[in-house]
Amino acid sequence: QAPRYNRAETAIKNFLASGASSYDDLEGKVEEWATEDCDTDFKTNQNRLCIDAVEAFMNLVDCSELEFEGMSFDVTKNDVPKMDIAGLEVSVRPELTTNGEYRKKTVNGAVKLYFAKNHPLTDESGPLVATAVHQFLEETLVRENPSLKHVQVIDVFRGTVYSAPKSNKARRKRLQDSAKDILA
Repeated sequence: QAPRYNRAETAIKNFLASGASSYDDLEGKVEEWATEDCDTDFKTNQNRLCIDAVEAFMNLVDCSELEFEGMSFDVTKNDVPKMDIAGLEVSVRPELTTNGEYRKKTVNGAVKLYFAKNHPLTDESGPLVATAVHQFLEETLVRENPSLKHVQVIDVFRGTVYSAPKSNKARRKRLQDSAKDILA
């Protein structure tokens, strides 16, 4: 994640991890950043970008699109291992992992936040990222029962939520092929 969005990422992670029930904390962060005295242009710009990100997220999330009912959250540590794709080490780290009960079955999931303002995920790239996160849960974090429905990638600025698709063999092959191309 770009350092300029770190504060927004932390605020959104904490909001989701606390159960996503009230925007009060997010609104408080927006107010804090808007009134903060900044001693550099970078800090002023960072605050503006974080305000934009959190406001975009609040416009997206009435939480009806998100599949979090009955789930608990853990903030992912920064030192999680990288995923090996065809010999290439890839950092996939979702911001949150989830677990809970869905249809009387214990399931695991993850939330990946995407903060690119000028390069939104597309209907092709969003499910591809979600596929990579799902594969990361299975192979790197070794979570049992990773639920496709509960692996979600949130494009914060576009306001779109992508779940890992059921048809993922071709997408996983595409990830493998891309990794091989990078290594070639």
